[in-house]
Amino acid sequence: MNLRDFHAVLTWSSDFSRSGRYECGTPNSLPRTSEGLPHPRQRRGAVRTPRTTHVPGFTLIELMVVVGILSIVLAMGIPSIARALKKEGLRKGESDLMEACSHARAQSILSGLPMELAIRAQGGQISVEPLKNMDGHNSSTAGEFSEVTPPRPPPKSFSATLDDDIAIRVLAVNFKDQMEFPEVRVRFFPNGTSDEFTIMFFSAQGERKVSLDVVTGLANSQIIR
Repeated sequence: MNLRDFHAVLTWSSDFSRSGRYECGTPNSLPRTSEGLPHPRQRRGAVRTPRTTHVPGFTLIELMVVVGILSIVLAMGIPSIARALKKEGLRKGESDLMEACSHARAQSILSGLPMELAIRAQGGQISVEPLKNMDGHNSSTAGEFSEVTPPRPPPKSFSATLDDDIAIRVLAVNFKDQMEFPEVRVRFFPNGTSDEFTIMFFSAQGERKVSLDVVTGLANSQIIR
């Protein structure tokens, strides 16, 4: 190829790029060389520089301040929360009596045997055990409870102790005063019923009352003061 033919090729390339058919963009937007041709770096498309976005965040000092504030709040609140959740004294006695009544009723229904809630004056002991006759034997095979029934799981025991600072003001079973008895027993039956039972106890923290509904055998708690 002579010099004249080479010049013709360059002229044709320049006219082709001006016509807007060049694949890399419009002629005005492309940088050109001194001969009028597109710059070699732009022949395969314009290279765009990606824009960087700034995401807001927290500094280390801000995080340390937040952690310090949370630590102070937790240190001040945990002791009071622990005292509120911890049951002691009057609240513990009320909770133990309610749990004992609920346990005796549930075990009587599940096992098909009458159960007894026993409250002993000496030591303030509370226990749940199967009902016993006057001779001390279990009554599961006596009277109306001697019917043949499918085997059921044996009843589970329960025991608790009232705190020494709790004193009993009223203790009645079937509307009879039991304050002078060393041991009081309240019966729960498989049909969900129970004896009438009322107990009022108090301490320096206040006074509570726990009673039973004879029809349902459910325990109710009441704050006296």
